[in-house]
Amino acid sequence: MRLSYLAVVLSILVPLCAMGLFYGEAKDMMNTGEINDGAGLYMPIISLIFGVLATRFIKKDDKLVRSMDRLR
Repeated sequence: MRLSYLAVVLSILVPLCAMGLFYGEAKDMMNTGEINDGAGLYMPIISLIFGVLATRFIKKDDKLVRSMDRLR
């Protein structure tokens, strides 16, 4: 559970840090050309979605296991 929370937090923080570094260096890059928005640009979004889904279903499974323990 903690690992999925960590994955969600990192998938939010890492792109924000990268964007801050990119805009810090953007002054030098203005003359060089265009930004390449390949598949890597969308990977943090996909990671965030899968992290949220993992957290949701881990909670659901944990709840199911606890309910089965009560039946014993």
